[in-house]
Amino acid sequence: PVIFASILFGLLIPAKQENGSTSTTLRVVDEAQCVVNRIVTGLMWLSPLGVGSLVLQSSMSLKLSDVGSSVGILIVTTLLGLAVHILVFCPLVLALLGRRNPFKYYRNCLPAFVTALGTASSAATLPVSMICASKNRIPSHLRNFVLSL
Repeated sequence: PVIFASILFGLLIPAKQENGSTSTTLRVVDEAQCVVNRIVTGLMWLSPLGVGSLVLQSSMSLKLSDVGSSVGILIVTTLLGLAVHILVFCPLVLALLGRRNPFKYYRNCLPAFVTALGTASSAATLPVSMICASKNRIPSHLRNFVLSL
């Protein structure tokens, strides 16, 4: 009901008065928008303090050893999952669906991996990735489209 009423109100507000000036209702709405923008901006500036206070309050009730062990378990399981993905799942997909030798494929991709690790920039790695993709016999229309994304 509120959204419908707002849309109806917005459609029925006259844009101009009879003398050609902006309607009083539109000027009031513009002024209200400025006030709301200032309030929201102020709240956005204060929100890090509020969020930090809430996090600090909840973290004070935790034992540091429990948190450390939980974060350690999270890191280990994440690294294990990534290792299974890159060392098991991706080679299986390459071998079964792509009919490619995963060892040769990864060896051809090694320059792109090293460049990405050294530069931490996908834009800087793009030319090397294009060369690696052509070495891996990726069709040019696919590598040009996908790597540019």
